[in-house]
Amino acid sequence: MKPYDAVLWRICIHEAGHSVVGNVLGTGAHSPEIFFDGQFFHGRVRRYTEGQNRAVSLSGEIAELMLIDFPAEHYGIDDAEQSAANVRKMFPNGRYSKRQGLTEYVGVVMDRLIDGLNGMSDADRSGSDNFSIRDVKKAVRLIMKHEAEIRFEADYARKKFLSEPTVRRALKRLESGGKA
Repeated sequence: MKPYDAVLWRICIHEAGHSVVGNVLGTGAHSPEIFFDGQFFHGRVRRYTEGQNRAVSLSGEIAELMLIDFPAEHYGIDDAEQSAANVRKMFPNGRYSKRQGLTEYVGVVMDRLIDGLNGMSDADRSGSDNFSIRDVKKAVRLIMKHEAEIRFEADYARKKFLSEPTVRRALKRLESGGKA
């Protein structure tokens, strides 16, 4: 594993989240484009339509959480459903539902988004301005439903980026301890 693989994969997942969710919601998003400036990786997704959609703007950060961070922390929707079930057991007349698990999961995603707002790009932050729990829930559901497409799109973007000769040379110099 190369030292930059984890960072590159995170960026590819982020941009693929925007792309796939954007296309599902009809913004006509292009495939992700990944760049390397000699020091940092960058990504972007262009859209055919103007106008902001908060779920699309949030989907990059949420895809990172759901597909990279939560699995590394061994947290998933099953954990949220179990947590919701445990709470419901304290109320003998209540009943457990999967919907409460999703609500718990979305709440955890929302908390993490709020904690990480300062780390969001200017474009993502401005596009998701005044986001609500409804926007987060919409993005979470779409990412769950289209996880395979997001992973495929991210893998394609990564392979395309790494196949460029100038990128390969720059990364090789970086690996050998030189300046890219």
